[in-house]
Parts: sequence; structure tokens; C-alpha cells
Amino acid sequence: MSNIFNGCVPFDESGSDDPCVLCEEQKKQYVPPTTYVPPTTYVPPTTNPPPVNYTPINTVIQIGAFVNKTYADNFTAKAKVDLPGYFIDMKWNKKGFYQIVTGEYNNLGKAEQDLAYVKSKGYGDAFIKETKYLQ
Repeated sequence: MSNIFNGCVPFDESGSDDPCVLCEEQKKQYVPPTTYVPPTTYVPPTTNPPPVNYTPINTVIQIGAFVNKTYADNFTAKAKVDLPGYFIDMKWNKKGFYQIVTGEYNNLGKAEQDLAYVKSKGYGDAFIKETKYLQ
């Protein structure tokens, strides 16, 4: 009866006189499962910086930004008169601004030329911006 309650296997006549020999052998063969230990610090994967002459696709020139829709509409109408031949567009972003932009460039040289022209027409605060930020 004692063998049933203490978890030992019955006496093995071919082996040792000790009834718990098989239990001890099983304990020696047991390998505890390994557990994953995450690293203590996160190291982000490295990315290569873009080349020096990299120009993002869909670069625009932002000429103004307003919270008030009426001001943005008036500014857009004035920009269309001041900059004939330029596509002027108004985009609303998630921060609550109406951004007035012109052009879509994939050539930084052309964008810089147009920026100089736009500034010469009285839009001194204009700057080059990637459209991925205009959402």
C-alpha cells in the first residue's frame, strides 16, 4: 500500500532491492522545459539613411496653413491669382489645420526653383514638405 501513496513504482525483481530505484532514475532523466527570457533592452533594427540626393516622392511646397476655413479659402483664392499656372490645393490635416500647398515634385531641384519663385511672389513663409505629413 505504501507504494501507491508515495508515488514509487513497484519493486523491480531484476534490479535493485530498493522499490524507488525507478523513481530516482526517472528524476535523473527529467529535463525541465526551457523558458524564453526576453532581452532587457530593445535595440531597434538599423536602417540605412537615404542617399544625400534623395528626394521623397510627392514633395510639395506649403504656402500657408490656417485653422479658420474662411481664411484658408481667401488665401487659396489669392494664391491662385498670384501664382498663375501653379496648381494650388487645400488639404485638411488631423491637427485641425487647412494647409495650402502647390505642386507635386519628385525632383528636389525643381521644387527648390519653384520655392524661390513662390517666395519672390510674397509667400516668404513657404517651405518644401513631404505630402505624407498632409493627412
